[in-house]
Amino acid sequence: MVGTLCIALAAFLVALPINLLLDQSGLSRVFLVAVLITAVTYGLWPSLFASLISVLIYDFFFIPPIYSLSISSTEDLVNLGFFAMTALIVSTLAARVRRYAVAADQRALTAEKLAAFNRRVSAGVTLQQVLVTATQQMSTLLHRPVVLLLPKAGEMTVEARYPVDTGLDAACLRAIDTWWATAPSGAARDRFVHATWQCHPLQRSGELLGIVGIQVPRGPADRDVDPLLGALVEQTALAIERLALRERLENARLHAETERLRSALLASISHDLRNPLASIVGSASGLDRQWLKLPDEARMALVRTIRSEAERLDVFIANLLDITRIEAGVLQPRRDATPLSDVLGAAVSQAARVLAGHRLAVDTPADLPWVEADATLAQQVLYNVIENAAKYSPPGSLIRITARAQDQTMRIRVLDEGPGIPNAELDRVFEKFYRATNVAQQNGTGLGLAICRGFVEAMRGTIDVANRDDRHGTVVAVTLPVTSEQAFRELEIS
Repeated sequence: MVGTLCIALAAFLVALPINLLLDQSGLSRVFLVAVLITAVTYGLWPSLFASLISVLIYDFFFIPPIYSLSISSTEDLVNLGFFAMTALIVSTLAARVRRYAVAADQRALTAEKLAAFNRRVSAGVTLQQVLVTATQQMSTLLHRPVVLLLPKAGEMTVEARYPVDTGLDAACLRAIDTWWATAPSGAARDRFVHATWQCHPLQRSGELLGIVGIQVPRGPADRDVDPLLGALVEQTALAIERLALRERLENARLHAETERLRSALLASISHDLRNPLASIVGSASGLDRQWLKLPDEARMALVRTIRSEAERLDVFIANLLDITRIEAGVLQPRRDATPLSDVLGAAVSQAARVLAGHRLAVDTPADLPWVEADATLAQQVLYNVIENAAKYSPPGSLIRITARAQDQTMRIRVLDEGPGIPNAELDRVFEKFYRATNVAQQNGTGLGLAICRGFVEAMRGTIDVANRDDRHGTVVAVTLPVTSEQAFRELEIS
């Protein structure tokens, strides 16, 4: 009321000099402004009080007889009555406008708090991060201790709390477990109160996800539900449900990917095992039944067919075992100081048969450095890359191998003169069972480059593929780290 009296007094001080220039009927506007200011600032009841004070001051100081509450004329009585009525209407309307404005401000503030809360909670990528963030934010916004419980092994367990020393006693936990167990499944549940704790269910689509506990004072007047709390609980339930849905979608995606790979593997096995086996069985049957009738050249041709198809089977099974080791994470390569010239020479010798119909050019420095690599895996990688280049290049074409030092690494490049790879498919060449769509069907499983990437990354190197700039063809580049000087010294000492 002090503020109301001050405003009324200020209106009186303003009205005094104005009274010298106007008649007393115009002074009522000054006091109406005071009533309006009081209504906007303090609300309805203070504005009504200001209306009463303004009427008394106006009557006492400005309506004859001065310094008396009596009124000498009917006209002054009517003017004072209309002034009082106008003051009441103005105060009521202004107070209502203020109430609406305050409510709008509160709604805007609540919406802002909810938006900030939702941003922070949504930033969590794991369930524990969401729970911890939601608990801290609710405690900060509500200025009360908060705990968050989730069901585990048939009972409610505290998963997050804020402040960190907040806890529920055994009796409260038993009450929560009883409430949880006895409520109808799928039914919406209301909050319940135990001792100093309000417990609010986190529920979505009839499913109870957990419980938010808010510690409140013991007085019943302080136990009303904060409107903001209901929205915070709803947003927390949404965040938990969103994570659950994301996990289900990820599991469904992984399941679909597994099924796709399984189907691809079965299709590859059925094709790449059946063909060589059919050739082996047919050749062996011919030798068995027609051994004496077949000339020596035919016998040798059938024997070579059996050997060639058996080698195909061996490579196929080895590839399957290698990709299984890579995906299982059990591949542990030895990263020893290895002479690159020996590894490259062994890979070229191993690929001599597939290179028989091609021209080969090897461009390497005379003093190739040693690299940190597993010699066996590095040789297999280079052999796979060279075999791919020969397989997808036309007969008689040139296959070029280069090796250059580059920032403490050695970069080995294999260039072919094949049709290249469609730009849209360059990122897929290292996928399991992938085969380029712009070439005729070739024998193989589509595992070669996938195995190469697994081997190279296990040796802390890189492998990439691109189309040639100077002509049709593909460039596959393998980068391996160069052996350090310390490793050389240790090798020389040993």
